[in-house]
Amino acid sequence: MKSVKQRLGFWLGISVTLFFVGWALLKYDFESVGTALMKANYWWVIPAAVSEFILMYIRSVRWRYFLAPIKPVSIRNSFMATSIGFLANMVLPARIGEFVRAFAIAKKEKISRGASLGTVVIERAIDGFSFAIVILVVFMTVDATIERATYWETLKTTAYMVSAFYILVFAALFLFHKRVKIVEWTIDFTLGILPTKISTIARRLLESFRSGFGFLESGHHITAIALWTLLFWAIAGWRNIAFFYAFGLYDLPYVAMFVILLAQVIGTMIPAAPGFVGPYHAATIAGLALYNIDSELGLSIAIVMHVTMFITNSLPGVVFLWLEKLSFTEIKHQAEEEQT
Repeated sequence: MKSVKQRLGFWLGISVTLFFVGWALLKYDFESVGTALMKANYWWVIPAAVSEFILMYIRSVRWRYFLAPIKPVSIRNSFMATSIGFLANMVLPARIGEFVRAFAIAKKEKISRGASLGTVVIERAIDGFSFAIVILVVFMTVDATIERATYWETLKTTAYMVSAFYILVFAALFLFHKRVKIVEWTIDFTLGILPTKISTIARRLLESFRSGFGFLESGHHITAIALWTLLFWAIAGWRNIAFFYAFGLYDLPYVAMFVILLAQVIGTMIPAAPGFVGPYHAATIAGLALYNIDSELGLSIAIVMHVTMFITNSLPGVVFLWLEKLSFTEIKHQAEEEQT
């Protein structure tokens, strides 16, 4: 049964998506959108779609280094859990796919769910930390004479805030892993307020969660994770170039691929209906507007990007559910319990 928090999150996401859809219906000339979609060269979507599959594979390979101190995991099982998690993110609200992914690998490899969830949390924190580095590089290389200065300043301010948040989260998790005294004291003080039975359970769960950070003690694992992360961002950026070319935007500067990616990452942090419908499109349009791409063409590009992402992020998960004879309903239920 869904908690009140989960219900509120679901309806908040639906409301945000409906707002963006209504805004689009009132603001855009859909005849122009249709014309742009008909004129697109969809051959360029093929390498973009292949890039999406490669990005999922890279995430799966990289995740194995997070999981290695707990238990060596095969690439097949890592890819299976990642695929099912991505499918859940496309069809379920509130990024529950991260919990689905943790539960799926824990069930398949018979490891602690708390530990597997710990690897997912620290992985996302590292994604955010590396995202902050990408942001700094983008801001150092983007042409200072870029038009739409107001949009650009808003994007920069938001990006800096998001970066600061991720850096703080990563720092907090690192200190938690290192058992820094002030962190341990805070945990002991907080748990000490709770009834003994609940406190004991919570402490056990925290230790299980902490065991997911074991990779931080291995220089080899950290180096491998850093290299795979670098490759991930490079391919994610190139994928955007393929979409630009599909719509004849051959003259955009190469750094635009990361500017749009930056906008999309921020956009998908906004609560929305399953699949990030609405905020993803609005963020893509806003990013393209920095390069004087009109809203109708921007919406056309966003639609093709989103449809490609939805199909490529969903298909492997569907295949693995069938191959593994897994119940998506059961996995969803367990993940919701973990989230609660």
